[in-house]
Parts: sequence; C-alpha cells; structure tokens
Amino acid sequence: MASFTDQISQFNPYIQQLPVDAMVKVGMYKQEKYDQGVQKIQGQIDNIAGMDVANDADKQYLQSKLNELGSRLKTVAAGDFSNNQLVNSVGGMATQIVKDPTVQNAVSSTAWYRKQAAEMEKAISEGKSSVANIDDFNEQANAWLSSTKAGQKFNGRYTPYRDVNKKVMEAIKTLHPKLRDVEIPFVIENGVINQKKLAQVMQENKIEGVTEGQISTAISAVLDPDDLNQLGINGKYQFKNVSSEQLAGIAKKDYDTQVKYAASQIEFLRGQKKLVLGDPNKSQEVDDRIAYYEKQLGSVDKPGTLTEEFDADLKSINDNPNAVKASLYKKGFVSQYANAFSWQNEEVKYKDSPYEKVRQWKEEQKLKWTTENRQSAQDAISNQFRQKELDLKTMEVALKKSELYGDGDKMPWEYLGDPTTQTNQAIPMMLDYIDGLDSELGGLKNQMKDSGYTNSEVEQAISDYRINGSKATQVPAKLLGTVQDYLKKEAYATSIKQKNDQIKNASVKEIISTPDMKALETMGVNMKTANGGTFKLTGAQLLRDLQEGKAKLSIDEAVLGKIRLDYTDPTTGKPFQIELAKRAGGADIAGGKLIRPLLNEVSKQYNSYSKKVEDKYQENLAPIVKDFIPRIKAVVGAKDGSPPPMALSNLSAMITSRSLQNLAADGNFDTGTASSFLSGENRKDTKVFIHNAGNSYEVWLKNEKDPKNIQKMKLTPAMVNTVFGAGYVDNKTEDSMRLGLGRGNTNVTGDATKSIMQKQFGDFPGINRLQVTADLDSDVSDPNLFIPMINVRKKDGRYQNFIIAGKDQKQRFGYEQGLSTLNGLTDDSLLAILKQSYPNFDFSTLDY
Repeated sequence: MASFTDQISQFNPYIQQLPVDAMVKVGMYKQEKYDQGVQKIQGQIDNIAGMDVANDADKQYLQSKLNELGSRLKTVAAGDFSNNQLVNSVGGMATQIVKDPTVQNAVSSTAWYRKQAAEMEKAISEGKSSVANIDDFNEQANAWLSSTKAGQKFNGRYTPYRDVNKKVMEAIKTLHPKLRDVEIPFVIENGVINQKKLAQVMQENKIEGVTEGQISTAISAVLDPDDLNQLGINGKYQFKNVSSEQLAGIAKKDYDTQVKYAASQIEFLRGQKKLVLGDPNKSQEVDDRIAYYEKQLGSVDKPGTLTEEFDADLKSINDNPNAVKASLYKKGFVSQYANAFSWQNEEVKYKDSPYEKVRQWKEEQKLKWTTENRQSAQDAISNQFRQKELDLKTMEVALKKSELYGDGDKMPWEYLGDPTTQTNQAIPMMLDYIDGLDSELGGLKNQMKDSGYTNSEVEQAISDYRINGSKATQVPAKLLGTVQDYLKKEAYATSIKQKNDQIKNASVKEIISTPDMKALETMGVNMKTANGGTFKLTGAQLLRDLQEGKAKLSIDEAVLGKIRLDYTDPTTGKPFQIELAKRAGGADIAGGKLIRPLLNEVSKQYNSYSKKVEDKYQENLAPIVKDFIPRIKAVVGAKDGSPPPMALSNLSAMITSRSLQNLAADGNFDTGTASSFLSGENRKDTKVFIHNAGNSYEVWLKNEKDPKNIQKMKLTPAMVNTVFGAGYVDNKTEDSMRLGLGRGNTNVTGDATKSIMQKQFGDFPGINRLQVTADLDSDVSDPNLFIPMINVRKKDGRYQNFIIAGKDQKQRFGYEQGLSTLNGLTDDSLLAILKQSYPNFDFSTLDY
C-alpha cells in the first residue's frame, strides 16, 4: 500500500485547450456590432418620429405606422442585432414608412405650407401684404389643416399683394381728353334746332372730356392676369360672409344700376349726335360711344354683355361663389374708376356766320381771277426760259458724275449659262438666295453693333420689338429703323424658307403618287413583334423610313447573296434585323416568300427615289428662281470705257479697311493682289465687273497683264451701292420673288403675320388702334396692277381679310402706288372704307 514514504510522481504542466483571449475579443466585437445595430435601428425610428407633419390626420396616420412598427419589433427584440441581415431587415420596415405615399405627401405638403407661411410673414413684416391676401392663404391652409383624410396634398400658396389701384391710376393719367367742336349755324327755337333757318350768328360748343368707355378700355388693357387674380382675392375677402341669396341680390342690384346708366347715356348721346351730323369724324365718335353702351344692353335677338355677365353670375353662385365674388368686385372696381374719373366740360361761344363771308369771298375772287390770268401768262414765258437753263445744268452734272462714279444703266446685264444649265441649277440658286438673306440679316445686326451696341443689346432690341411692337421699351431710338428693317427681312426670309419646304414636300408627294410608288402602298407583310404582337410592314412606310434614316436595307450583288434589313419594332421601340437569301430555296425564314419581293421592290424604287425627287424639286423651282440666273455687268464711266476713278478709289479703300474680314468669294482671292490691281499703272489695265445671282453680289477684278488671275470679292447690295452707285443692284428682286412664290400675291405663305406690310416694320404710321397687316394681289388680266388686301386682327386673335377693290370691284393700283396708298390710311379712314365695302360685317368683332 502506498505510504507517505513513497516517491511522488512528476506530471507535465497543464496546457489550456480553449482560446480564451480570442473568444473574449470575439465576444467584445459581437457586443460592439450588437450595440451598433440597435443604435442604427433606434436612429431610423427617431428620424421617422421626428418628421415635421402639420395636419392632425397625417400625424395620427404616422403614429399608427410607428405603433405598427413597434409591434413588429417586439417579435425580434431577442434577436441578434449584431447580424447585419437582421438589422437591414428591421431597417427595411422603417424605410417602408418613409416611402409610404401618404407619409411623403404629409411631409412635402407640410414643407410647402411652412414655406408659403414664411413668405406671408415676410411680406407682413415688410408691410407688403394686405388682409385680403392673408385671409386668402389662411383659408387655403385651414381647409388642408382641418382635413380628416390623411395624405391630402397641399397646393395652396400665398399670393404677394399687388397695388392694382396705383397701376390703374397711372393708366388713367396717360389718357388724353377728346376735344369736340360743335358748330350750329341754324336757329335754335325752344331748345330745338331748326335746320331750315340760318342764324345771323353761329353758336359754337366746345366739349372736352374723358369718357367712361375710354377709362374702362384703358383699365382692361393695363390689367394683366396677376392683377385680375388680386382683384379676385379682394372680391372674395369683401364678400367673405355673404350668403348665396345675398350674393344674388348684390348681383341683381349691380346689374340694374349698370343697365339704367347705359340707357341714360344712349339717350344723352343721341341728342348730341344731332349737333354733329355735318361732320363724319365727330358723328362717328358719338356713334362709337353709343355702340359701346348698346353692346352692354344688347337687343331683342342678342342679349347684351351686362345680361350675359349677370346670367353667368347667377349660374355660378352655388357652384363657384368665389368666381362670382371676383366678377362682381372687378365690375364694381372698373365702374367705380370709370364714373369717378370721367369728366366733361362744355363751353358755348357765338361768332359770325361763315355763310355771309362765303358770298363776299366769291365776289372778291372774281376780281382776283381776272388779274391772276394776266400775270400767269407772263410768268409762264419766264418759267420756260428758266427750265431750259436748269435742264442744261442738270445734264452737265450728270455727265461729270458718270465720268467719276460710273453709270450703272449704261451697260446691259449678260446672263451666264444656257437654259438647261440654268434649270439644273435651280436648287443651288434657291439655297444661295436663302443664304444671301441670312447674310443680309447678319449684316443688319453688324450694322447695329458697329454703332456701339453689344450683341446682347442688339438681340434684346430685336426680341423686344418683335414681341411688343411700338410698345417696346428696349429699343434705342437710333436703332428703331434698322430693327424694323431686320424684322421685315426676317419675316420675308422665314416665308421663303417655308415656301421652299412646301415646294420640296410637294415634289416628294408627286413622286410618291406615281404608279410605281403607289404600288408600294398595296405591298405589305404582317411581322411578328418581340412581345408576341404583330404589325404590318408596308412598302410605302419602309420607303419613307429609309429616306428618313430610320431603317437600313442592303442587298448583296452576288446572285446567291443576302438581303438584310435593320428596322425598329414600332410596338416596342427595339431594333431587330431580318436576313434572308436573295433567292428562295432550301431553308427559308418564316414569311420569306412575302418579305423577299417586298424588300426587292423597295430597294429598286429607293435607288431611283432620291434622284426622282431631286429632279422634280428642281423642275418645280426653276420657274420661280428665274430671277436668280447668274449675270454679269461691266463697270464703265470714263470716255475710253475704263472703270470710273471714284469707283476704283472707293473699292480700294474698302479692301484696305476691310482686309481682315472675309471678302473672299473663292480660294483664289488675295487682298494684296486685289489692291495691286487698283494701284498705280495697273489701274489702266484693270476691268471691273459686277456678278449677280439673286440677292448675292460679287465684284470681279480682271487685269489684262494676268487675265486668268481674277479676284472675286463678296459685297452686300448696300456695299455695291456705296462703291458704284445706282444701276447695279436690282431692288425689285425681292418683290419679284415674293410675287412669284405667292402666285401674284406679296404674301408668300398666306399667313397674315407674314404680310409685306406690318406695323412692326414701320408701316401704317396713321393707324394706332387697329392691328393691321396688308398685301397686294396682282390682277390676272394685267400683272402690273394690284388689288390691296388688308388683314385686321379680331378680338379672338385671328385676322379677318378684307379685299379693297371699290364698289364696282375694278379699283386697281400700281405696285408702289398701292404700298403708298395703304401707308396713308388712318384708323378712321380705314374703318370708313371697310364699312362702305362690307356693310354686313360685324365690326364689333375687331380688336380696337
């Protein structure tokens, strides 16, 4: 048995079997991830709970979603939040609340509400608001805030206050009083004019004033949509607590008052008209005022504007009371100003009757006439001698000027190319003409910039006048004429481009209408689409798509080659490709027997299509661009036929001053060479020619010592006139082009806004109320005579065309005479002509 004396056994040291340190680190890491997961989830919940939501229903909805989230979190409370998958899953629950459309509407609407409320508070603090505008916003906001349905969108806004009263007063201040002189040469008995008895002295009434109609028209013209909205806000506030029955009563009272006032004014004005029957202008003025009130009252067949407005108000009282309040307030607003600021002064004077003076004057003229006849005979003899002396001096000056500057009418134009070549160049000539118009527009802009204005200022002036016409405020006085010229040229260039496109499109239609092309309409294949549907591919549609670059078709030249079509599925927009053998046989694609002849025929027609269209386009253009055929004329002035010295000096100075600019007409042009041709001894060997095609001009310099080295320079028509004087620029080219494209009419497209004469071009200086454009239309029997055509804008924005051919339809004018006659019209004279020519037309539809 063992005893304490036994020897004790020796054991090896104990070695730990588990990685305790690593396990501690893992545990700490897990705890850190756990804490981060809990913190992330709590942060998301806090963010959602802290969302700014103003509407109570929205708050309750958001709280219900948070409660729902809390309930779902309880099921995972004991989970391992160090697990990213679990954290992301819980985070997804929170994200669903954020993405909820109802919650998003609540948050965005609250943000918008806060923004609008802040703008209102700012306006209040700056003293720029009004109780009506504040009430308007609060009414919108309260309707949303009190809504019991969650997720309602708030679109209301605070409307900044506009001082409409100030704007209206400024408009009234600008009105000019009308002055009427009424002369009564007859006896007035008991207040009644006896037109059968002449008075020994004549009564003269001077009546000056501003009418209600003037003020009402001015107010209506000056108020923009924002002003009208402010009046609506004011009206809604003023009638805020008014019931529907009370509102109807107010509308009826307002209607009765305006009807009574209009009837009294008509009665008064009819009495005034008797005093001005002898003066058409004054009589027309009274008629206009009567028509203004008669339009308000209407007739048996047609209700007046007052009745129409009253009926509309009654119909809207229950459905849209705010609109009625706005309408009543606006009418009362305009009426209040019209009645308060209209005025009239009348002054009565007596003076000698002119009829006795006329009799005495006739007797005096008989005596003067006898004396004048004797003096006229003596003066006629003296004038004959003076005229002959003047004619001789004029001829001397003309000869001297011709020697120095040249005479453009002395040499004829020589046309270049045969008729066939000229026809084949129709398209390039048209495109060159369009480029020339664009160059002229650029030249006008440069002209304005050269006078000291920046490109931005020039563009602003053009844009302002294009939109606002005579009311433009951004056009300097010195640029006005050039801006008008630019807009006229721009409108013409636009018309030419549109007409060119019409001719080209018509040419395409002509080719498509040929039998071969028409046959493609009947050829078609039902194609299956990627989404299982079908669409019909016709030959005509494929041809158009190829022409427009929407499809690509290729056929191998080899007999056993392939046919390939790259196309786009019209139902899905996805591209697809068809490839099949040129010849059927063996394996074939589905529908190959139908697709193959279709693609072969389309390919055949397409190869000749472009050429046919171009030829037809060229053919249709040729008669129109006949005035663009290139031509050349020599510049001569001296007796020996050499170029005039002043023209050479002007041209040399222009080359020197503009040497850095692009004058070159071709790659051979050299500034030094051109200058040398015009210098020293070379002058006598240099010939100068003007080359013209449409509105494009070039100067050609040919020196006999180097005849093949012709120097060609581009010049604008204005530059040609400056250097060489008159006779080289055809100012009728543009007019001729207009008449050609317009089939005898100066309007190329038939659009009234593209007429040759417009107010914004500086035409019609005497017309201020009517919005007018005009053209000339040539007589078929005599193309040199023209019929005026006037377009007057109506209240609906469209233009009414009036042909002015006289009572017998035979009134005609020469071209320049027609333009001059139209420019001499005034508002009154034009209306008189139109009313005489169109007695049955309703002129109340015109905008004036």
